[in-house]
Amino acid sequence: MQSYPAAQCHRLAIGDSVARAYLLLGEPARQEGAAYGWYAHKTDWGIGVTARFEQGRLIALDCPAAPWAN
Repeated sequence: MQSYPAAQCHRLAIGDSVARAYLLLGEPARQEGAAYGWYAHKTDWGIGVTARFEQGRLIALDCPAAPWAN
């Protein structure tokens, strides 16, 4: 059984806070300015979820668990 920490990304919505993203997805694997990235799962080092924040609020989301958010 694989762990999939980013599986909860479908619960994020545009306008959500950075704090909510941390609550649902955990500590990001990468942060570059306003762009955050989380691993797809614990055994894969590739970034699976990316999010962009402006003024602490979600403005863009690439989430494989929620294709409608892409």
